[in-house]
Amino acid sequence: MLTFSIRLTASLLWIACSLLLGACDGPDISGPDDPVDVRPFVTGAAAEALTADGLFALAPPAPPSTRPIISPERARLLASAYVASFGDALKPYWEKDRGGAIDLTGLRADPRVFYASTPYEPFPDGYHSAYGRGFGPYYLVRMMSGRSAVLLVAVAAYATEVEIDAEGKVHRPVQRGNEFVSHGVSANATSPNLASLPAPEEAVAGVGRLTGALVSEVPELVRVGLPLGPFQSLWKITLDRSVRVRANSGRTVEVRHLYVGSEPARRLMIPSSEQPTEFAAPAIRVSPAGEELGIEPVYVRIRSGQPTLFEEVVPA
Repeated sequence: MLTFSIRLTASLLWIACSLLLGACDGPDISGPDDPVDVRPFVTGAAAEALTADGLFALAPPAPPSTRPIISPERARLLASAYVASFGDALKPYWEKDRGGAIDLTGLRADPRVFYASTPYEPFPDGYHSAYGRGFGPYYLVRMMSGRSAVLLVAVAAYATEVEIDAEGKVHRPVQRGNEFVSHGVSANATSPNLASLPAPEEAVAGVGRLTGALVSEVPELVRVGLPLGPFQSLWKITLDRSVRVRANSGRTVEVRHLYVGSEPARRLMIPSSEQPTEFAAPAIRVSPAGEELGIEPVYVRIRSGQPTLFEEVVPA
């Protein structure tokens, strides 16, 4: 039980949060691990944001409130320390996810860290701090072996109280939970798994090939609604023109924004026609001294204009 709890968030609180809070067929736009030449598929601001290496210079993290967040560089350090702290216990689970062996001594955090914004307003004060982290933004850090991602570690942007000791191990706060989530990346490129989030260039190239439209804005990584976790985040792709798509629900719509994620494969999504305005979460109330006072419902507002429910589409 201890190992399983560490695997999710280094505590049982992510499990509690997910349970308390509450896949379809379509074109697969998966791509290889090698960099994609994205230049034929971009225009405008997206084209201007390409570096000399052909990668997008992504926008810096935008905190959703006045609450401070950690930096991408800090997220990289924490992800490495998390692997150093719990890797021996979690290695069998990561290798099962991956379908092959993982050499922990050779893992290095990718310098490129992806920030997944949250659709939720800040969780109210007076409750266990794990809820605030779980509803907040996350950084997705790819742990690399050579040029291949073998492990994905999600680090809560609100993990400001997590420390790293002189041995490179993490120390979490007393009210711990939801600081980390981890999953092995499948070694089989034709079988994307929970952690097979595409790079933004892969997502853009896939959308361009499927729709024939050009991408006009730099991709943004956004979280979807709970109880889905940070690995189900989607790349928001903005096109230079509207394209017609058909949803699994049967409706046909014209859209300029398409979303691409990892689960169950790298496919096209759009927001569902009906969206909630809040999310009900049974939460543990705590006193100023940290004493647990019982569970009560909390209604967390969804930020204006931020979808949380999505459905799969195909080009019409």
